[in-house]
Amino acid sequence: VAVDSVLNLFEISSQSSKSDIRLWHSRHFEHQISAIHMLKAQDKDVKIIVAQWVSNTIQIVQGRSLQTVFVTSAFPVHLRSVYLWKLPHKLSYQQDCDTKLCDHVAVVGSSTGTVHIFPVPSLTSRSSNVETMQEICKLRVGETAVNISAEETEETVHGIHLHSNYDAWLSVQSGSLEVKRINGIEKAKAVCNLHTEFMPRSLVWINDKDCLQFGKLAEDRRTSTIYQKEVKLAENVVSMTHSRRHHCALV
Repeated sequence: VAVDSVLNLFEISSQSSKSDIRLWHSRHFEHQISAIHMLKAQDKDVKIIVAQWVSNTIQIVQGRSLQTVFVTSAFPVHLRSVYLWKLPHKLSYQQDCDTKLCDHVAVVGSSTGTVHIFPVPSLTSRSSNVETMQEICKLRVGETAVNISAEETEETVHGIHLHSNYDAWLSVQSGSLEVKRINGIEKAKAVCNLHTEFMPRSLVWINDKDCLQFGKLAEDRRTSTIYQKEVKLAENVVSMTHSRRHHCALV
């Protein structure tokens, strides 16, 4: 949980009768935090990507002490969304005239509709010094703030959806990043992927009129089918998530 410039890490332990929540660690940052995302982990080797206002920088912190391991240079615009993506396949990229491989990327969405992609070197075998990440590409997906959501199963994250004035699908194919524009879903304020064995490529999203809509992507992720029924929500909805286990959405 991020509150102003403080990142609080909580541990939830469940027993048969109740769940216990306790503060595990807190860390103060120099500026107010604008977005965070924690990478799923089976153990307590926590990895979190953190964006800050004012400085407009990204940090990746790791471990129980939330120690910074990677940073970026300052952006000229506000950062509104971040995602630390453990790739299903290794990504090949060029840096300093060399071909390198990585198994994580940092996806960063700005307030002006641009998405920035950073390769993240191995988070396990690395030096103790803080390293500066270098951007490998950026994508324009509109004029407004970018939302990031993932299409995932229990095993892996298959790809990333980027949403602004129009929508894009980001995946790794044959060791390279592949980007496709999705037609039919526009101006989505927040999106969740309901990707399951029985509902592959299904989506639920909030449109610019604060209505909850449902749809499905084609197998090539280039077109979409939108179901006509929609649910009006309260005004100014800002985000949403969902529980695959309980088959419900939280807005």
